[in-house]
Amino acid sequence: MKRINVVILDDEQYVLNCLGRLFRHEPYDVFYAKNYKQSLDIMEKEPVKVVISDQRMADIGGIEFLNIIQKKYPDVVRMIFTGYSNLKVIQDAIKKGQIDTVITKPWDDSKIKEIIRSAINKYDSKKHVS
Repeated sequence: MKRINVVILDDEQYVLNCLGRLFRHEPYDVFYAKNYKQSLDIMEKEPVKVVISDQRMADIGGIEFLNIIQKKYPDVVRMIFTGYSNLKVIQDAIKKGQIDTVITKPWDDSKIKEIIRSAINKYDSKKHVS
């Protein structure tokens, strides 16, 4: 079975640890990055279908990072984590196609797993992969 890769970017180690425990038994590989440069390095080496980024980080904003991903890897499904609600900024990013899905913090474990499965299906639909 072909492994499916997901990249999660968050500058808080606690969040990455929680997500690592959550996804440890899922049928895809998850790569965790604490800064956007690590994320880009991973994406240059691994075939990635889904990227999830925190919105508020020290080195870059999530929307700004996902805009880079959109330009460099247009087929990758882009999601953003946010615990802060600046709805206007998020809505504008959705309209511009910079992000596909918003995941609010705190998240529901079963819902986030469902969201990622759906994102993988969306990617496969774009690429016509079965």
